[in-house]
Amino acid sequence: PFAALGLLISIERALAKRPGQAALALGLGAVFREQMFALAPVLLVFLVHDNGWRSLRSAIPALVGTLAVALTWNYARFGDFTTSGYAKRGEGFTTPPLEGLHRLFLTADKSLFLYAPVTLLLLLAFRHAWREYRAVATLIALYSLITLALVVTWHQPGGGWAWGPRLLLPVVPAAIALLAPWLDGSTGRYHLAAVLIVLGFVISLPGLVVSMRAQQLDGGHRPSPDIIRQAELIPDRAAYSFRHLGTAEKDDHRRWLD
Repeated sequence: PFAALGLLISIERALAKRPGQAALALGLGAVFREQMFALAPVLLVFLVHDNGWRSLRSAIPALVGTLAVALTWNYARFGDFTTSGYAKRGEGFTTPPLEGLHRLFLTADKSLFLYAPVTLLLLLAFRHAWREYRAVATLIALYSLITLALVVTWHQPGGGWAWGPRLLLPVVPAAIALLAPWLDGSTGRYHLAAVLIVLGFVISLPGLVVSMRAQQLDGGHRPSPDIIRQAELIPDRAAYSFRHLGTAEKDDHRRWLD
């Protein structure tokens, strides 16, 4: 979430013609998700296109400074500037791209279109944005494609035991922002987007009220939480919670409502 916030602020600051602030926001987000530094060249090209070469005088120091923070923190933790905690055998960019794409878009436990149905409208919205706001549309599209390329080849494209495709999260809010100009002035499109947003919220609601780790008590070896099973747990967890009020500190949190 912090990386997503940094990316959104970076785009807003770039549009406001504040190159140093835009680079700083992207860099701060990247301190928490280091793969976001891969987006920096795209931002720099956008800033030069929009503000000229002088924009690099404030943007580059901001990016270098935040990169130094990330590298120093790695060294403090692991004794190595480039090690960031993924050193076990099999970790890294080892997944075939098509397998990763299938995982992120066509599986019931990780599909972006299932957890955020409003993203189904993005291709239509992008066509409109390309005609009206080409530079911004290109910026967001490249951010999304670079992030997607990194995620689909990661050894766990789905992000492990998590609700939905969490590794895509940093670019999802920015991509959804492209919908706004496309929706403007069209009641039908607005209502369609609203329905899809509400549907996405309903799908994710069980993950808000019951711990995502509650399904681990079922046994078995699921790779991630199942949406249907998560919804089935709500009545049981609600009943358990009210029967055992006042005893939570001595119990397993996975048996309780969140």
